[in-house]
Amino acid sequence: MLLLQTDNVSMLRTKALWYAAAAGAVLGLSASDADAQIVYVDIDPDLDVMDTYTPPFFAGLGVDFDGDGDAEIFFGEDDSRLHTIVDVEALSDGPDGVTGIVGNLFTFGGPYVAYFLTISTGAPISADNVAITGYSFATFTYSGADPNGFIGGGDKYIGIQFSFDGASTHYAWLRVEMPSGGGRILVKDFAYESTPDTPINAGQMVTAIEPGPDGLPGTHNLSTVYPNPFNPQARFTLEVAEQQNVNIAVFDALGRQVALLHDGVLGAGSVHQFQIDGANLPSGVYVVRAIGEHFTDVRQVTLTR
Repeated sequence: MLLLQTDNVSMLRTKALWYAAAAGAVLGLSASDADAQIVYVDIDPDLDVMDTYTPPFFAGLGVDFDGDGDAEIFFGEDDSRLHTIVDVEALSDGPDGVTGIVGNLFTFGGPYVAYFLTISTGAPISADNVAITGYSFATFTYSGADPNGFIGGGDKYIGIQFSFDGASTHYAWLRVEMPSGGGRILVKDFAYESTPDTPINAGQMVTAIEPGPDGLPGTHNLSTVYPNPFNPQARFTLEVAEQQNVNIAVFDALGRQVALLHDGVLGAGSVHQFQIDGANLPSGVYVVRAIGEHFTDVRQVTLTR
């Protein structure tokens, strides 16, 4: 069995590459509006994991979902033996960590490793199919073996269950590719459900527009702003149920408008993406406000220098 150690924190941190996203705070929303918020991040450029494992230490590349400096998951690869392994323990950089995977038992590597399973687009990730828990590591390939078909064939989804600060349970998907020949894995994007104990579907990037009260049609879905805190740029999406005029602006803590992001028609049936540029703004708390013909919604975001 391959023994991977995670106690060399300084080595781990110098090797880590952080990709962050945050759910953010929500102002002025009812409980129903604030529920089921999906945070989606396109990793650009892709996280390229190749020959990152140097025995005896696991020095992988980290994905930090909420941007607090405590990575939830680490990807590592040993090119000499074609091991492609993920550390699914809460490391000593903080209590965040993976608590389960959609996978199966590792058949020949010992009691501390499990295999990831590939997940079809749209398949749910929840407590019902997170079957493997309590393992130290999960693997795609081991000594060149590829029992679940990760090598070649393009993009694949994996599913995980993780915890923030050891106090909440969330579900996420990550889209990965292992090019033909193995010995390398690309992590391309991911999304997680910021509402605890709420399933997510593989490939799902935004929450569907929820029905309105008393059976009325839903109006919109405004995503969380990510990353949060941000510096200098942050992104969010808005989907509207019907074509309408929409005004989207950013305000500082004193209520002064500091940026106008959109003022005009938005079409239905598409997820519209917007970006906040904080290059010329001071640090502080800001509010994104979206006003349509049939809705008003806000999100809070913090700019840090």
